[in-house]
Amino acid sequence: MNFQDLIESRRSVRKFSGAPVTGDQLQTILRAGLLAPTGHNYRPVRLKVIQDKSLFPALSTVRTGGAAFLPGAEAVILVMADVSQGDTWVEDCSVSAAQMLLMITELGLGACWIQCRNRKTAEEVETEAAVRAIVPFPEDYRLLCMIALGVPAAGPEKKVLTEEDLSHILS
Repeated sequence: MNFQDLIESRRSVRKFSGAPVTGDQLQTILRAGLLAPTGHNYRPVRLKVIQDKSLFPALSTVRTGGAAFLPGAEAVILVMADVSQGDTWVEDCSVSAAQMLLMITELGLGACWIQCRNRKTAEEVETEAAVRAIVPFPEDYRLLCMIALGVPAAGPEKKVLTEEDLSHILS
């Protein structure tokens, strides 16, 4: 698959077949995330893989809307940063997550980004605190998002840009 095909094929996938994701696939995805550029090359990004599916129902409640599909995933990646390593953590984690999403597509898997930063549970608890209560991580780490992934139940259609999409390019 060439890069153009890859970026046209990358779509949010929320329905998974239940087929396993291999350890080698996960390592390839994580390496792609850690190879992402970071501000001043400070490398603040920290990744945590969760494969204990008994945690997925609780994780699906850590924000209002957008995470209900999570119990059907095969793995979840927490995309975090050690904020003591610089002030560009949001951007650094975003680039890391984007590279992982592209690698997931390259491997024939599917995924969906679940935004956590600046989100709350139905009970008005900060999403980061809710996730931390389920899956502990260091206090000086901040959580940007979760990436739920697995083998897609169906192949998503390629994205095709419309004339309206192209009108968003300012000249």
